[in-house]
Amino acid sequence: MPLFPKQKEFLKDFKKKTHLYMLYGGAVGGGKSILQIGILHQMACDYPKTKYAIVRKNLTTLKKTSLPTYKKVLELNGDTKKISINYSDYVAKYANESEIHFIDADVTKDPDFNKLKGYK
Repeated sequence: MPLFPKQKEFLKDFKKKTHLYMLYGGAVGGGKSILQIGILHQMACDYPKTKYAIVRKNLTTLKKTSLPTYKKVLELNGDTKKISINYSDYVAKYANESEIHFIDADVTKDPDFNKLKGYK
């Protein structure tokens, strides 16, 4: 699946590292998730021993949306056999010791987001 022109423009600007903040929005199916998860994957590959988090409201949403998108990113990059995903704690582990954590965080159940405070 090739990137949309706006995704390519975003990635080009992201790689320049000249912006303090960058936003990418749009409608359903506009490529927001695959772009952002792709960037996290690339950063995990490029920067050893780093940790990243993909946070959604609940585990059901993570399983139905973020994890399949992450797997698609791995497929597109030819990395499906290079990354191990632990489905008991929802962590993708890289050979360079980087990790991407898939975390559920529901403000109605944890208003202070205490669950996230232990991630560093």
